[in-house]
This record gives sequence, structure tokens and C-alpha cells, in this order.
Amino acid sequence: MELNSITHTTINSGSVNPVTYGRNTSSQFSGGRNNSFALEDTVTLSQEGKDEATNATSSFAAQKSATGTDTSSLNRQELMQLQQLKRRDTEVRTHEQAHLSAAGQYARGGASFTYQKGPDGGSYAIGGEVGIDVTGKATPEATITKMQTIKRAALAPANPSGADKMIAAQANVKETQARQELLQIQQEELLRGESTYGSLKTKLAAYEKMAESRRDTNSSI
Repeated sequence: MELNSITHTTINSGSVNPVTYGRNTSSQFSGGRNNSFALEDTVTLSQEGKDEATNATSSFAAQKSATGTDTSSLNRQELMQLQQLKRRDTEVRTHEQAHLSAAGQYARGGASFTYQKGPDGGSYAIGGEVGIDVTGKATPEATITKMQTIKRAALAPANPSGADKMIAAQANVKETQARQELLQIQQEELLRGESTYGSLKTKLAAYEKMAESRRDTNSSI
């Protein structure tokens, strides 16, 4: 089974020390193949997805609040750094939840995150990924439907990452291939139908000729 990871890469947010968040080169493919297929799809997250993302973020915020982290000893720079980490944490979790909501049955497990320790001692997500199954289905029709879902999942966040767009491009290529395969099957079926029709037409003409011959024979007796 071919698995890709829809990712949200890290960014350098001012004084925050970024943690390197690279792509996995093992069988857990992260970031897609080297496709350069241009996409025209524009996808927005459904209201259900937005609600799930909000609930997930609110739940995490509540957990953070429950720890009662004391920030009174932090200086101004550390407080700014902490705010940036918190914003980034919310952004990453919302981003990955958007992928999960849209991917449905094709998501492989939940989101996994890369964390950075904040000046308050807490851990904050600065990157994440969602595994997604991008293998084809048994029929071209099923493959087309699946790849459309994967494209929506890859592009579901408000700001898809470069890796997200690569996954969408890969799904788009596979969808195009499935459409070509479907067209070929339909053309072959049409040709078989025409061949069958031609054969029946020939047999009917022969039958009519034989019937006409019999009528001539009877009329001459």
C-alpha cells in the first residue's frame, strides 16, 4: 500500500528557534513525487471540518490552561517567543485537522506532530503530518473518486504547504490516468458492440435473402 504524508512544514517565526522538520524518505512517503502537474482546484474546508478543528484546538488549549504554567518569571523576549509558539501550535493543529476531516477513510491514523519546548517549559507543535493512502482502486471509476477525495484533503487547509500541493498533484495525475483507462474501456466496449451489431445485421440479411428465395420457389410451383 502506498502511503503519503500531508504535511505542514515549520517556519521561522522571529525569535523562535525553529526545529528542522524534514521529509521522510522511508516507505512512509512524505511530500509526494516529483510531479509538476498544475492544479486548478480551489478547495475550502467544510463547516464540519472547521468545527472539528476548532474543537480540537479548544481542547488542547484547555489542557494547556489546566497545567497552570507560571509565566511571571519570563522576560519580554521570552513572552513574545511564547506567544509565537502558541500561535504556531494552533495553526499547525488546525491545518492537520483540516486534512483529517477531508481525508476520511483514506487517512492512516491521526496527525503526528513535531514539538518545540517553549520558554515556559511546555511543548508546542511547530510541524505536523497526516498519513494518507494514495494507492489506486480496483476500477477506474473508484480510483477517480478516491483521487478527488485525496485532492480535497491535500488542499483543505486555508494555506496548503508545498508538500500538500505535491500530494494533490500526484492524485491529479493518477485521476487523469484512471480517466484515460476508463475511456479506453468504453471505446473497446463500443467497438465490441458495433462488431456484434454488424454480425447480427449480416445474419439478418442472409435470413431475409433465404426467406425471399423460398417465396419465389413457392410462387413458381
